[in-house]
Amino acid sequence: MSKYLKVLVITAIVFIAMSGEAYAGVENYFDLNVYEAGVEHNDVKILQRALMIDGVYTDTDGKVTNYFGKKTEIAVKDFQEKHDLYADGVAGKKTLEKMESLHLFSVLEKNQYKLGMEGEEIQFIQRALAEEEVLDIDEFTPYYGALTKEAVVRFQEKYGLVADGVLGSESIIKLSDLGYVLIEERAKTSELVTSVLGNLSLDMYKKGMSHSDVITLQKALEKEGVFTYDEYTAFYGDVTEDSVKKFQEKYGIEPDGVVGPGTIDQLEALGYVSTNVVVSRSNGEKRFGEYIRWSDMQELITKGKSVFTVQDLYTGTTFNVIAAYGGVHADVETLTAADSQIVKQLWGGDYTWVRRPVLVYFEGRVFAASMNGMPHAGLENKPEGEYIYNRSAGFGYGYNFDSIKGNQIDGHFCLHFRDSKLHSNRKVDSKHQVAVRVAAGME
Repeated sequence: MSKYLKVLVITAIVFIAMSGEAYAGVENYFDLNVYEAGVEHNDVKILQRALMIDGVYTDTDGKVTNYFGKKTEIAVKDFQEKHDLYADGVAGKKTLEKMESLHLFSVLEKNQYKLGMEGEEIQFIQRALAEEEVLDIDEFTPYYGALTKEAVVRFQEKYGLVADGVLGSESIIKLSDLGYVLIEERAKTSELVTSVLGNLSLDMYKKGMSHSDVITLQKALEKEGVFTYDEYTAFYGDVTEDSVKKFQEKYGIEPDGVVGPGTIDQLEALGYVSTNVVVSRSNGEKRFGEYIRWSDMQELITKGKSVFTVQDLYTGTTFNVIAAYGGVHADVETLTAADSQIVKQLWGGDYTWVRRPVLVYFEGRVFAASMNGMPHAGLENKPEGEYIYNRSAGFGYGYNFDSIKGNQIDGHFCLHFRDSKLHSNRKVDSKHQVAVRVAAGME
């Protein structure tokens, strides 16, 4: 048996043997509600390691990435089938909770570990050090001894950290960035419904619609206990319709499964949604954009200078961005805090990776494009270009892609055109391309 497989087997045995209370709310340690094919996020590393420990993520030589690709999707399906979950290959709430219940996540709750300390978390550290090939032991123990200290020193030297053998905040953050552990400081405060979940920009929603507001509806319905599916989607399908009917029955509204004025009023009265209708096109006007190739678009723009007016295809709402970065697609930043708020409103009251078809107005022309609503890979309170830790959306250590200060977002958004690609794997993203074709009036 290889050293690596031996490590995995021992670790799996240790984890399965653990008992006691689970940490509160696995979702508190993850930035997204759903992880699926095409998602680029540092949390994907944690998922891949959990799948590896469970034995369903194989043929990877122990390597993990921040990209949720085909191999990860297949492994998630295998995990779900193995544990009697709905096998759709999407890691949502139920899948994450199952992984947590099996102790497949390594959580470090302290901000320092050093010689002489004891606890199950030491085993998580030892497993990471073994995978980094700086610790060679036959089995993991809950004791921070001399061998662990020496391994920590080697780990710190490997990554240019202070090599004192104490696993402090800097070293712990590095382990987190490498995808070995989840750390307590990433836990998000769980909030009761004391603030609006999002804005509803339309006056009616029904089965068959695709709109980011549907995510807000699903979140509200979940709070009411009538939406129990383990992921949110922008599509108003059978599950959403059934949930709406249950909500309507609960509050004495005609249970037709259509979210109309009466249902919206009830949701607003409960404090779940706001109903500030965003600007829309008059007289039902519909406009589409040029289906321009990304290579041709690149010739028209100057990074760091070109400003676009972006218009949401469905609502007609506009906001302004600057083409800040990007080689395989445009990485854009909102110009002002007001623009950032509009983006947040359009994406259901929360920043998400959902793709939306948009029109890009630039130099008298209108182009078809697709944009996601998740600012990432930067921090507003750090200088642009500086190498920093804990970049937004879980991007960990790296270049601070945040050039516009005062817009109240950390990092930038992805804006795709025809044939543009993802940074992570240099491949075309099918979901973005569908949205681009919708914006071009082709679908």
